[in-house]
Amino acid sequence: MQSTLVGLLCLAAAAVAAPVSSNIIINHKNPNYVPGHDVIVHLFEWKWNDIGDECENFLGPMGYAGVQ
Repeated sequence: MQSTLVGLLCLAAAAVAAPVSSNIIINHKNPNYVPGHDVIVHLFEWKWNDIGDECENFLGPMGYAGVQ
């Protein structure tokens, strides 16, 4: 009986917390993301200087939203 009550309380807490936490995620603004653009590039194992060159010479002018 006690474990059922604990389970129900946990379920109720999760149901109340889910809408609150989803609003936080939706309203989060990322300062490294260009508004109005939706493509992000992942430059895995690139050198820092090469990433900088790619951002300045191609990705930025072409309107990419961000780089990971």
